[in-house]
Amino acid sequence: MDLADVHVQHYLNRQLDFFAPTLTPDLLPCLQPGVIIHLENHATISDYFFRVLRKNITVPYVLITSDADEYSPYDYVDDDLLIKWYGSNADISRLHHIKDKTKAKDKIVPFPLGLSKHHDQNRPLTKYLKLRNYTNPFRGLKGKQRWTDWATSLSQREKDSKVIDTFAEVRDVMFMKYGIIKVSHEMRTTVFNNLCNYTNSDVRSKYTPREPVSCHMDNATPHQTYIAASTYLFGFSPPGVGWDCYRTYELLLLGVIPIVVSLKSGSHGLFDGLPVIELPYGTDFTAYSTEDFLRLMRDYVTSAEFLERDFDDGWERLFLQNWRRRVLEDAGRKKEVMTDENGEEYYMAWEYKPLQPRILCSEKENCKS
Repeated sequence: MDLADVHVQHYLNRQLDFFAPTLTPDLLPCLQPGVIIHLENHATISDYFFRVLRKNITVPYVLITSDADEYSPYDYVDDDLLIKWYGSNADISRLHHIKDKTKAKDKIVPFPLGLSKHHDQNRPLTKYLKLRNYTNPFRGLKGKQRWTDWATSLSQREKDSKVIDTFAEVRDVMFMKYGIIKVSHEMRTTVFNNLCNYTNSDVRSKYTPREPVSCHMDNATPHQTYIAASTYLFGFSPPGVGWDCYRTYELLLLGVIPIVVSLKSGSHGLFDGLPVIELPYGTDFTAYSTEDFLRLMRDYVTSAEFLERDFDDGWERLFLQNWRRRVLEDAGRKKEVMTDENGEEYYMAWEYKPLQPRILCSEKENCKS
């Protein structure tokens, strides 16, 4: 996380070279007010930070927990020195033990999972973004025309008394491509089986897929996935190992509306200002039909919530620059943002020396609480 001044890391990742040094006990007296601390989102690291490191922090700090599948906050937000906690997989129900829940909620900022550090997502997605000059694909009536044309076509066919094949209609407009492993949420399997997994004797087998990626378990490269996904109007993005899912952000950047499932405590504003369809927690997908999916998608793109919003604020939040400014402002370091003669934005960061070899919490002797 290039926002952080110091970092607590679980596994070594040879693909990433962090600017921030490992936060060790000997660095704690050196921390400056408004220090930005990044923890990889593992329970062991959170325990270690609050039970060992936090005791000797004497300055206000901003915390970021990301890069893994644990929920945020894992624990411990009743802390006067904690300015804000930016956390992926934000679940405010975990504040049940806090006396002043309102104050604690105000400190929690849901942080998007974004793109994966383990897969080649950024490079091919950048090509799509450059084609649009990074502009918001959901802005204005012109941007929304793909969805409004589809909804109008549905209405016209109904007026003409034509039979709507809801299975074919859903398959034609909703992209379905995700992995299913042992730790996956059961809804992944349920929805995939309902829409994609059937025998040749099933009436659904008469449907001719539009392309060979959606609704198939065969491996596809990110580029192949994006070529296919970009031709759809919607995409199903169920929880991954954690609640949030990389696919949600891939779809948004491609100009596709994701369909997600909310946490029991809600999304706490994670998708504010974004064209995301949220199904309620506990949706019974064993009884969720293609008619239900079709109604869900159609109702959303004909609603004022979709038609009367430009989604500019949400679109800006998909990019690191927006988060960099926000975190620095919360840390009281807004003046550290600088722009060069080419319009490129930079910020000043504290460098703690001497740099030591990375200390990894995945190694047994480290990070004991």
